[in-house]
Amino acid sequence: MFQFFPPERFFEKKSKILNIHGIAKSNRIKLRRNTHIAIEWDNGKQSSVPIEVANLIARGRRYDGKDPFSDDTLEELTCTIDSLVKHVSNRSAGQHIFSTNRGLIRIQDFELARTFFFHNQHLTRAAFRANGLGEIAYVEGSHQQHILFFPPSTKYPVSNLSSIASRKHLAWIFIDQAARKSFFSIYTYFIEAHKNRELGFMFDAPDITGWHLKLLGRLGDDGVFDVYEIDSVRTHLKNRVGNVEFDHPKFKEKAPSDKKSIKQGNGEMPPVDIDPELDMGEVPSMGGRIDKKRQKGFSFNVDNIGTTTLKKDTKKKSKTSVKPAKDEAPEKELSSVGLPESEGTAQEFDPVINQDETYDLEDVPETQKFLVFRQLMNELSREERYPLDELKCCLFPVPTNKSKAIYETKDGLRLRFFIAKFSFKKANIILIEADTDSSTKDKKASTLILGFDAEPERSLFEIVQSFSNKGGSWDTAYIQSRTSHFERCNHLSKMKDGENVSESDYLSEWKKLLKKKLDKLNQDDETV
Repeated sequence: MFQFFPPERFFEKKSKILNIHGIAKSNRIKLRRNTHIAIEWDNGKQSSVPIEVANLIARGRRYDGKDPFSDDTLEELTCTIDSLVKHVSNRSAGQHIFSTNRGLIRIQDFELARTFFFHNQHLTRAAFRANGLGEIAYVEGSHQQHILFFPPSTKYPVSNLSSIASRKHLAWIFIDQAARKSFFSIYTYFIEAHKNRELGFMFDAPDITGWHLKLLGRLGDDGVFDVYEIDSVRTHLKNRVGNVEFDHPKFKEKAPSDKKSIKQGNGEMPPVDIDPELDMGEVPSMGGRIDKKRQKGFSFNVDNIGTTTLKKDTKKKSKTSVKPAKDEAPEKELSSVGLPESEGTAQEFDPVINQDETYDLEDVPETQKFLVFRQLMNELSREERYPLDELKCCLFPVPTNKSKAIYETKDGLRLRFFIAKFSFKKANIILIEADTDSSTKDKKASTLILGFDAEPERSLFEIVQSFSNKGGSWDTAYIQSRTSHFERCNHLSKMKDGENVSESDYLSEWKKLLKKKLDKLNQDDETV
């Protein structure tokens, strides 16, 4: 049996992980029992770290405090999974071998589980407990509409539901039966190994046929690509999951600040150490600060799931103003892992992955105006033979300032906008239409035709974010600075000679205008 050493104050700085031997129970400093990961370093040292940092652990990685660094000598391989060849189980570590369109690949069970399930410490702990997912939430609903309920006593932070990717990942684990079965197999193997005094980590991966993976590793002497680290995952679910609503007791949508609702207070905010030192031998304090660490780069994208929304809490609570503390440097603090306790003194270290989604747009159910927009875009695509890649209805992002315009809607949701993506020969063109019909104010906003040279997702997000911040209007200079092609299509008047224009005539004229703009763009594209 692997010998467990006391948890390190830091991860090894100069050495890199040679192997991950497995998981077992161990006595922890301050007489607490916890699940640990057994690690072997390339300098010959052996150590163990608490399971709460499982999502930071990968073969070949080096560490500087809380920051992991991948081995830059590893090869990169992007592939699509064809089938599972075999699952090798032994005392040292389980391995899954898959056939792909790029040949055979071999992935350790721990790396698969880390990237499939260990996205935050709450999911990781649940994987090693009998009640598993039941400790986090429960699901109700049919295949068309599901609700994920979090009990009032939940310790699962609402901040872990802030990105679309994290919500879809959680929905996949709770609703997809193959995912639930795979998740529970972690506990089953763990209990069996513990009874037999074995250490190796094993679990049964779900069927990942058709999934796309970006991998880091090396080609072995046997011709099999040995995976050290999974860099990104895009699923290929066979069964569609409908829309999912997340009912969390602590969620309150960030709304524009209202000075009237702020009560005056006389307290002072204590100085905060925003980068506490990691010491995994300390005990986190109950009700204390959380040292949340979002690891960038990794992504887990789940397809075939509908919209994922957070249920709003309609109760308004007044805010209390607090005086900033006097200008003084905060004392250096410590952060640690494990369940917080009343006698704890450290911040709780909470590493998360699959939260790096700054530029994602939240798609929502279609409105009546979107159905008209869809019809128009489909006609343009069919009649003019412009390939239409995507159509969707989205919410404008939450303003980062005090602008309230996008909240002034008839249904109480943030203002929506529509996107149509067309493929030309040498350019990708995006049409954006703001749903001003749902605004309670008499607003107008042109249809935009946009082209991008680089970072289209980021540029598009910044443009619609600007609309939210600018009181519901397009900023021409801002848009031009972020696009390679930009044109406005001003809406036609719905009145002619003092009479209302019929809807069919209006749509016909709108289509002619857009066709003229797109035809010119297509001609320019062909001459490049």
